[in-house]
Amino acid sequence: MEPVPSWTNARARLARAAQLGDQEAEERARCDLKAARAEDYIRRLVETAPPLRPEAVERLRALLFSPTTADQDQEDAPDAA
Repeated sequence: MEPVPSWTNARARLARAAQLGDQEAEERARCDLKAARAEDYIRRLVETAPPLRPEAVERLRALLFSPTTADQDQEDAPDAA
């Protein structure tokens, strides 16, 4: 029997929020599910991939740690006083 994927809890929270009609909780759960699925995919990919050359590690590091558009939008937003 295969282990349960790590994202199933997030999927269940999304389903429950949708059932209840809680749009805010549904949006949070949708984001959590996307992050959990990405984490699961990356973990499986890394476990099966051959060792990376230093150049490949640096390219992946730059990709994974670069700021997202949402991060930049938050930095550009004026502080609410």
